[in-house]
Amino acid sequence: MEKYEELNPKDPIKKASGVGTKTAGLLKDIGIVTVEDLLSADADEIAMVLKEKTITAAKVKKWQSASRKRVKATFELDTAESDETDDYELMDYQD
Repeated sequence: MEKYEELNPKDPIKKASGVGTKTAGLLKDIGIVTVEDLLSADADEIAMVLKEKTITAAKVKKWQSASRKRVKATFELDTAESDETDDYELMDYQD
């Protein structure tokens, strides 16, 4: 199993995979401020709105894919480490 650095959807955009400080600033300018924003946005639209030669839809899709893997791995890790149980004992209700 591959190891990924933890990533939460609510994390700031600069923590997304492949996004540096300059790119994070550009993304914030168009309203992409969290990882969740990036994951839910259309890659083609981001590339079109940014109008940066180096930021193509394919590149945005790579950021989204890598970030999704990290988010998924984070939540799988959280679930695996949880000591909580889903077993509940029902009690009889008495009038």
